[in-house]
Amino acid sequence: MKSFYLLSFIFLAHLALGQAPDFFAHNCAGETQSLHQVLSTGKALVVASEGFDCSICQSKAAQLENRATNDSDRVVTWAAMTYTYSNQQPPCSELSRWDSVYAWETIFSFLDSNEYFFSLGTPRYLVYSPVDSSQIYVGSDEQQAYTQARQAAQQLLHRAPRPLLDNLHLQQQGGRILLRGLPQQPGQLQVFNLAGKRIYQTALRQGEENIPWQGYAPGVYLFHLRYPGQVKTLKWTHQGGR
Repeated sequence: MKSFYLLSFIFLAHLALGQAPDFFAHNCAGETQSLHQVLSTGKALVVASEGFDCSICQSKAAQLENRATNDSDRVVTWAAMTYTYSNQQPPCSELSRWDSVYAWETIFSFLDSNEYFFSLGTPRYLVYSPVDSSQIYVGSDEQQAYTQARQAAQQLLHRAPRPLLDNLHLQQQGGRILLRGLPQQPGQLQVFNLAGKRIYQTALRQGEENIPWQGYAPGVYLFHLRYPGQVKTLKWTHQGGR
């Protein structure tokens, strides 16, 4: 049996109690997706915890790709790949072979190196809602997972239009960044680098916010804003030298 079962179970149980923390998934092609960034598009996220050595996972792999494709208008599908019955670290060649054999194109697959999503067996499905970034399902029923994911996305779709975050923009002024176009209500801001490290957070005031921006290396940063019922992620490229 794998180690850290109890720790993983406690951690995932904690996620179900409210907003899930952000998670940055990196595939073997060097591409990155963020849990909160996916949800900010208004789509639900299904994370399938799959085992390379899991016979059930193998038998249902093609079906999972079909479901991911059919529901892609409202649902994004990740596959967190690991070994179910071994503590060995799977290589990228294993992931490449799997994607090729089962023709995975829609599914964003990555190695679950730290067993972040693994707990007690595979296949297992975790569903996150775009309404409030909470975990709304965890279990082994694939059909139920996608049903709840679509319902959550539809719930957000059918809400009254909320264009409050459409006018946001960033502007660097010397050693600060001015964030303009904020809604006239309290919100929260978190800033991440592309490695997934949170480098700044603050409560947002109404209208605009001045963000200290000195000492940061050139590169791409993600500004994640959250308001009741609304989330938005802005990508900012810092050129440095200012």
